[in-house]
Amino acid sequence: MRTSELEQEISLDNSVIKKPIKKHSVLFQKQNIFYLLLFLFILGMMYGSVLLKEDNTSLLKNLASIQDVYIRDKLNQSVFLTICNSFVSSGLFFAITFLCGFSAIGQPFTLLVPFVKGLGIGSSIGYLYLNYGIAGIGYSALLMIPSAIISIFSLVLSARESIRLSNTLASLFLKGSIQISKAAFRLYLLKHFILLIFILISALLEGLLTFLFAGLFQIQ
Repeated sequence: MRTSELEQEISLDNSVIKKPIKKHSVLFQKQNIFYLLLFLFILGMMYGSVLLKEDNTSLLKNLASIQDVYIRDKLNQSVFLTICNSFVSSGLFFAITFLCGFSAIGQPFTLLVPFVKGLGIGSSIGYLYLNYGIAGIGYSALLMIPSAIISIFSLVLSARESIRLSNTLASLFLKGSIQISKAAFRLYLLKHFILLIFILISALLEGLLTFLFAGLFQIQ
């Protein structure tokens, strides 16, 4: 009897130990994915801003010309149109990460999203600095970066959840199952709905900042 009781106590102790270890492991994995996605965004941003001056590839030239048109139009268009354009621009990347989560092989595509987003923002900042100097830095600091922080944070979190769902689907597929729990599906939708609200807040902030400070910059 004493041996049986001792085995039960050891079993209970092991289960108690395993639970926090599992929780810490899941948290560690979440943080790793988040930091990886953030690193990819920063890498894309650095490539877009620092190498814009030295790299003569057609990709960066096209990005620069697109940014030129966007920046000029932004200073002359209505606040409502600015908000709509900002929401659609960020929402497109957001939609890609959201949809990739429903694929068991969507991870590589999801990883590309923050890099491409960083490339676009980096090329914008680099273009403004190279062509307008201090005025370009001020434009970036007031009209781009504050709202971009919110949208980027939302996009990275969306990409993290997308990769986690893709990994879950891949694991189920390898086990011969293609069913995912309704609770997990609802949680995925709920998280993205909340993140989409932050994307909208980012667009509203960009519209507000443009309304307040666009007159300070003479970018022609």
